[in-house]
Amino acid sequence: MRYAILRIQKHTAIATVRRSGRHKDREQDTPNADPALTPANETEGANTSAELVAAVQNRVALATVKATGTDKPVLAVEYLITASPEFFRNSIRVLSMLISTMPRHSSGKSTARTTWFP
Repeated sequence: MRYAILRIQKHTAIATVRRSGRHKDREQDTPNADPALTPANETEGANTSAELVAAVQNRVALATVKATGTDKPVLAVEYLITASPEFFRNSIRVLSMLISTMPRHSSGKSTARTTWFP
């Protein structure tokens, strides 16, 4: 059976970025993940949660408009794409189209270049 899952998560705090990275990199107990399959995971960019946090913090530091008051700005948007082997074999064109339609920034106010982190 072919299937694909796209999960989008906005992160408004460095703690959630760190937690996501620790889960992704299996730096914490992840009972729903088969440790034998972890080496088959493919990611791009940061290789550890510490590298991920540093990359996001460096990117946020480049912002020319800073949040004030009680604003909770989105620091990062995480995209998780996973699918069955059948989907990847037969639907890679659909996946490519899906990725190409992802928003490049969170609002019309931003003109910053997109940086992708796993």
